[in-house]
Amino acid sequence: MRPRHRRRSDSAVGEVSINNFANAEKLSSRMKKSFSSNNQQLATLSQSKEPDPDEDVDWFDRDEDDIVAEVENLKVKDVKPDKEPESFSVQAFPYDFWFLLSGYIPPENIGTFAGISRVTKHIVSTQAFWRRLYLRYYDSDKAVPNIYKPEAMTRLLGYRTRVIKLLHLTYSPFQAKFASKSAIWPDLDVLVGRICNLQWTTKLSTNQCLFYFKLKDTKVLQEKSKHQDPFLEENEDISMDQRLLDDLSDIHYNKENGCKLLQVCAVSWCLVPPLLGQKLKSISVSVSHGMKHHKLSLEFGSPYTRRTDTRVVIDTVLNLKVINWWNPKYKEGPQQCCSLSRTDPFS
Repeated sequence: MRPRHRRRSDSAVGEVSINNFANAEKLSSRMKKSFSSNNQQLATLSQSKEPDPDEDVDWFDRDEDDIVAEVENLKVKDVKPDKEPESFSVQAFPYDFWFLLSGYIPPENIGTFAGISRVTKHIVSTQAFWRRLYLRYYDSDKAVPNIYKPEAMTRLLGYRTRVIKLLHLTYSPFQAKFASKSAIWPDLDVLVGRICNLQWTTKLSTNQCLFYFKLKDTKVLQEKSKHQDPFLEENEDISMDQRLLDDLSDIHYNKENGCKLLQVCAVSWCLVPPLLGQKLKSISVSVSHGMKHHKLSLEFGSPYTRRTDTRVVIDTVLNLKVINWWNPKYKEGPQQCCSLSRTDPFS
């Protein structure tokens, strides 16, 4: 029979222990053949073993070339797409198309139409657009104030503002929107941070009075529409007359832009200190002392200090309204409230 040769596995390779020398039974200057072969295998493995790239090595012990190579691999490289994007076609409609289409846009969708492109935004800002809109929705059979009649609409200054007010006065969808919101108490937090431009009080009867606070948002910018003179050459200087035409033909002019009117109907009159030019810092509504009415608390003051804050408390509040400038019930000043003394404050 052929002699069997035992294969030495890697598990036979081990470290040399102290029993081979100090604790050995026989003194010898030579190692056993089995341990000498194991040491040779250990030396061979240590020389042939390559460093593991995944092994954690201290950063200070690493070679500079390895660090540079790793940084190069971390750099973002431009990856070209495997497939080119599919080509698509874009159709740009001419200016005349959008201008003709603007004649069929209902008033409640004007903002959506203006947001389609720059062309539609420019069309909405022209005089022709608002003139055609006025002719479409003006009804001579309805009773409207004289400032909205065709004789008064020949003036360009504030033309867009008057058309918007006329639509909220006669257009049925806008009237239905006002009717749905009249029964709901408004959100008073929208008034915080505004400046008080005007305040006045109107007496309805011996038991009721109205307090008005006109609050303006100073961050709202005023849009301008310049007068376009077709006979003005490019190199010709703009004179004072030209600037006057620009001011008189501004259809976006609106002195009430950014203003909201806070109307407070109270059972009894109370003294309200002057608040002009002060900023509304806080506003809250709670139950009055007698549990019959509401109590309105307003805090006005300078935006830079709290030393001069003024607190206004109206303890017998029946109703509250926040009125925008386009609302037909909006009052620009106390001179427009003279006819309100015999009307219903809740209407």
